[in-house]
Amino acid sequence: MDKKYQIFVSSTYADLVEERQAIFKAILMLDEIPAGMESFVSFPGDQIKYIERLIDRCDYIVIIVKANYGSSRTKSGISYTEHEYEYAKLSNKKIMVFINDSREGLQDDALSDILNQNSSITKFKNKLKSENQVAFWTTPEGLATVVSGSISRARLIDPAEGWIRGSERLQIEERLNSILAEKTELERTVSILKSGKDQVAHLSDELQTKFSLQIEQADESMTQKVGIVIKWIDLFKLLADAVHENRKDFRSGRTISDYCLTDSSYLSKKIGENILEARGLKTSDRSSCRVSSESFDDIYFKFLDSNLIEDSTFLGYHLTELGKKLYAHLRAINIPNLSLADGSISSFQNSQWKANEDGLVSIAPKAPYEYFIEASRLNEPHVQNGEDLYSWPLHMARKTWIDIDDFLEAFDHAIRLQSALSNIIFDDKILAKTCLLARNLNAQLNAHRKSDD
Repeated sequence: MDKKYQIFVSSTYADLVEERQAIFKAILMLDEIPAGMESFVSFPGDQIKYIERLIDRCDYIVIIVKANYGSSRTKSGISYTEHEYEYAKLSNKKIMVFINDSREGLQDDALSDILNQNSSITKFKNKLKSENQVAFWTTPEGLATVVSGSISRARLIDPAEGWIRGSERLQIEERLNSILAEKTELERTVSILKSGKDQVAHLSDELQTKFSLQIEQADESMTQKVGIVIKWIDLFKLLADAVHENRKDFRSGRTISDYCLTDSSYLSKKIGENILEARGLKTSDRSSCRVSSESFDDIYFKFLDSNLIEDSTFLGYHLTELGKKLYAHLRAINIPNLSLADGSISSFQNSQWKANEDGLVSIAPKAPYEYFIEASRLNEPHVQNGEDLYSWPLHMARKTWIDIDDFLEAFDHAIRLQSALSNIIFDDKILAKTCLLARNLNAQLNAHRKSDD
């Protein structure tokens, strides 16, 4: 941008004509605009007001002082030069001061004023020296050189407002309007992003609750349901990971049910693999593992209601914009995939038994014998009259020292804890049926013992 500065030259006139001409020429050589009493015109009003208006339009003020103080026609009684200096200070203009302290060639009255510390010129010079960084000169040529250098330095390190062409001003206004429009759009975008961020943070907190997920495992002889506990937020990330890793495999008409929750999905691979490995099944057997239909309905409608997924006949299952933002947030904070054993099922203890990560152990003195059932053996099977049952409740129901209610309560906690830790699998229906038979068996045996007594 081509900017020009207007520079006001303030000094006495009659004794500094040659110096002023040299300064004006130097300013023009710098391609700047000089202003001063040479440009004064006939003005119908107060001449001081005219000078002040001219100073208002200038960018830099150059004060030149030699031996003469100048005429005093202002109301304050100070000279035009000193008034121009004071007004420039009041207007926060950028001021440069140049003083000649040489006594050479001075007439007696001028020399007397310089030597008199109480004279107006001496006081003015002392004020200028105390309030400014002053440059000194002795000849018109030397003055032009020092003024030219000072202006060049001021333009570089302390640039003023300056003047520009009207056409450039229009370009600047257009650019400014463009910047303001960009700023408005950026503020709108930030507002949208902030709103989305707040919504993501709210959802992330809301999905910290836990969900009991049922996995169906079918083999040649039976189908079992495996219960695990997982946070909704972890489950969502598993689904989103499946979409992210397999997005090229979308087929028209595929839905969340047959795309993300079957054995080929990322979800079943991560959850089912841990469960099946605990049973020692081969990799080829894992194709029969899938989320139960009941659990699928809960998952589907939970994420659909949260506006995290969409189910389109043409696109299949995919994430909404909010779902993508939440997924990006989870990837950014590197949230673990599963929280299966995060304290959702803790150790349990009653008067006779304690269930922990190692298994089920009896507690003295209520239990007179030391008894320990290893965690991996809790779901050992038992077949009775063609029905699948669990062995340990039926076995312990025959013990005379057993409080059957305490044992079954502890056994229920123990087997669920190991399932949550993915160490074993169990079926709720088989467990309920086994516990009922164990209570009946224990009651029958106790009644028989009493009759014998």
